[in-house]
Amino acid sequence: MIDITDLYVGRKVHYQPVHSVDEWENGIVKEIRNGRNDGVWIVYHCDGKWDKFMGYTSAFTHLEDIKLGWRQSWSKGVTSPVYQGGKGGIK
Repeated sequence: MIDITDLYVGRKVHYQPVHSVDEWENGIVKEIRNGRNDGVWIVYHCDGKWDKFMGYTSAFTHLEDIKLGWRQSWSKGVTSPVYQGGKGGIK
């Protein structure tokens, strides 16, 4: 499980529930509320307009289901998923 101190608004993450290795979805942290240390609010769908994520509805997601960085679909010739992320917000 990740540490909530590793998260900040604009951080790229992906949802991957602990019960599934095949289910995942990219998102961006929209809100971290004081007093909540079990999860954060993440925007998952914004019609590809990630630079406007603050204008979209977010969903509360438990920390145990969040991984840092975006996960890309596997493609031909790729033997493992590629992660994008880190500090610096959206690029």
